[in-house]
Amino acid sequence: MLPREHGAYGQLLLPLATALAISDIHISAGLTSIAALAAFLAHEPLVVLLGRRGARARREQHRRAITWLVVSGGIAIAGGLGAVASAPAPARWLFAWPLVPAALVAALVLTGREKSTLGEIASAISFAAIAIPIYGVSAASPLRGFVVGFTFAGLFIISTLGVRIVILGSRGGGDPHAVRVTRLQLAIAVVLVAIGLSLIWGFDARTGIAALAILPGVAFASGLAIRPPAARRLRAVGWTMVSATALLAVTLVAALR
Repeated sequence: MLPREHGAYGQLLLPLATALAISDIHISAGLTSIAALAAFLAHEPLVVLLGRRGARARREQHRRAITWLVVSGGIAIAGGLGAVASAPAPARWLFAWPLVPAALVAALVLTGREKSTLGEIASAISFAAIAIPIYGVSAASPLRGFVVGFTFAGLFIISTLGVRIVILGSRGGGDPHAVRVTRLQLAIAVVLVAIGLSLIWGFDARTGIAALAILPGVAFASGLAIRPPAARRLRAVGWTMVSATALLAVTLVAALR
């Protein structure tokens, strides 16, 4: 019943750990973390019950999946409500940042489109944006939480698009049109990241310098679009992106704590 999408573990845990490391202790932040982890664990039993793992898995694991879904879903709901209730009133609006894309992901899961470009981008934003309320509930200004969320989301989106280009270029003989569209999407994402970094720099130079730790990962993922490697090298690509994401996390903690 554990999620099979191994890359998603890093997408959830690294922004969450980074936000916790740079923020002060607050019960709302702890409950938010618990709710996020529980919601993540609810994914696999849900897709099993929806039949996405095959009819046999649905039949043989039906009861177990229901138990996992009820427990993890219940913890996620209770933890989320407790997090909002225990947060300072001025900070409660920050929870909308991860919840809105998470609601979109849930809708896409139910309709079988979570693996679409939209689904993967929405997942990346939701995972990264969890840093915003975790940091914001104990800080006078949520700026650094937004910086953590923005940099991780930007890196996740660009790396996701880079990997999709590799897959689209090799699967079934390749799909040149889809590759061109995805390259355009990646270029737009890079431009948006550059604009965001400029805005961060304008608000706070120290934070802006820390946010530049996104650049090695962006450069590598952009290189995938320019010169895609063979699909058999995707494992190496994945570990490289994990390393780039870990570098971002360590740099943000060192600079912003």
